[in-house]
Amino acid sequence: MTIEELYKKYSAHILLLCKRYIYNNADAEDIVQTVFLKAWRSLGSFKNQAHHFTWLYRIGVNECLNYLRKHRHEQVPFDEAKYTGSAEDSLSPGEKNLFWNMIMSNLDTKEREIIFLYAFERLRMSEIAVVMQTSRQALHKRWEKLRNKIQKRIRS
Repeated sequence: MTIEELYKKYSAHILLLCKRYIYNNADAEDIVQTVFLKAWRSLGSFKNQAHHFTWLYRIGVNECLNYLRKHRHEQVPFDEAKYTGSAEDSLSPGEKNLFWNMIMSNLDTKEREIIFLYAFERLRMSEIAVVMQTSRQALHKRWEKLRNKIQKRIRS
């Protein structure tokens, strides 16, 4: 697959990823360009051990984390309304936003990454393990701890 084909197919997904981490549209778009530049440079060494999407996603996550480290952002605010269009519960948009900010503010970067990949990108656990460069068993343990942490926070 050429870099042009990858860009056409996946750039919108990578941009959404970047906007979840970086809330400045211009910076998010710059990071997308960096992701595809890095992908282009290493396309020859891509070994097809992962799908192109998970490979690009991993590059995107790393670039976003590098940006956050460089700009010393400690926590990434989370606006749930940006990523889901459902209004299935009885919470107002403001209450829903407050609820998600409360939950997400207690999670570290890796925990937020798992939530983004699972809930919003709808990746399977095996795909998330590849993106996060961990084993499925380690991911399942982390997932269980994360679920318990969120459940405790919801109950309190």
